[in-house]
Amino acid sequence: MKKLLRHKGIWILAVALSLSLIVAALSILWGDRTGPLSSLSRTITAPLQTAMNSIEQNASHIYGQAAQFEQLRLENENLKQQVAQLEDRARDGQLAREENQRLRSLLDFKQRRQDLTFEPAKVLRESTTNWNRTIILSKGSKSGISARDCVVDASGRLVGIVSEVGSNDATVVLISDAGFTLGGSGVSTGEHGVLCGDVSLMEKGELRFSYLPRDTALSPGDEVLSFASEGLYPTGLLVGRIASVEFDEGGLYAHATITPAADLAHLNQVFVITNFLTDD
Repeated sequence: MKKLLRHKGIWILAVALSLSLIVAALSILWGDRTGPLSSLSRTITAPLQTAMNSIEQNASHIYGQAAQFEQLRLENENLKQQVAQLEDRARDGQLAREENQRLRSLLDFKQRRQDLTFEPAKVLRESTTNWNRTIILSKGSKSGISARDCVVDASGRLVGIVSEVGSNDATVVLISDAGFTLGGSGVSTGEHGVLCGDVSLMEKGELRFSYLPRDTALSPGDEVLSFASEGLYPTGLLVGRIASVEFDEGGLYAHATITPAADLAHLNQVFVITNFLTDD
């Protein structure tokens, strides 16, 4: 746009200059003469002078618009930069608030569960397929993490179990993974069962609570905790809430569907339970 205006302005100035020379020449030749030639001079130069004035005004207007356009462009760029800076500050503030909330939740959980030892880790990436739900952590055996360690969020809600460990990373099987298995206990009734992933529930991010008593009193909304009779895993970690209970016709057991308490779809930082005390 600027190049077009510059070329157009040069052309206008050239035309104006040519017309000015013509007018000046005619004025010198016929300026003081009378008669037909003087009349002809006035007849020719008057429109030319008017045209030249109009061209000069148009050229001035065009250059004024170009300058105004450039000023608006610069102001627009400046405003974009200011908006970007404000957005960055807002994101930083939001991240800081979320981090503070996680730390407060973790502190509260640590005070309630002083029998647990935690190792914080960042979630590097997640792997979601038709058959698996796993995440990769930023720490491994060098930080004291081992296979079968339970992983929780900042509020102590169960996220999954470590399945593989490297020196500086670890793979965690989420509780919604089809291969996940752990003992569970209903809070309201004390009934025990088996927490396990189910392919048919993976898309919803849910899991199964199986081998419940046929006459179970569990109902939707009841909380379910982890349970390990032999001390292989920590007991009492919040897994989720009962979404529905199903009774198989003529079956020996009932089973329930559980909605995880942890937000498995938005995991940024987790805490690996590297050690825990047992009642033994």
